[in-house]
Amino acid sequence: DNLLAGTGFEVDIDRLDFLAPDLRARITRIERSVRLDRHFQSSVRGLYFVGTASAMSFGPLFRFISGAAYTSNVILRHLGRTARRSAISVPGSAGPEFVGRGSFGVPLRSDERLAP
Repeated sequence: DNLLAGTGFEVDIDRLDFLAPDLRARITRIERSVRLDRHFQSSVRGLYFVGTASAMSFGPLFRFISGAAYTSNVILRHLGRTARRSAISVPGSAGPEFVGRGSFGVPLRSDERLAP
């Protein structure tokens, strides 16, 4: 005899404790998962999601490693374009303060910290 249990898995952004609560609250969602734009970027500029977290926006193929080549190319092209266009704010200037670099070296502003 065989038994197959399809228990499923649902992404829940609120379970990502490594993201600050105020940051999680700013993420636009599809049910409990993140809503992504065509560049795999969330509603928080510079915050990208790949793998299982991207499945609600891009379909089930992107839950697996087979979607990783496409995903990485899309994100890297987008990061390259945005890095050339964006200017980094410095302390004392108008706008948010530059506080460091996040994933893939993307500049983080003080209002976009990933953790407190």
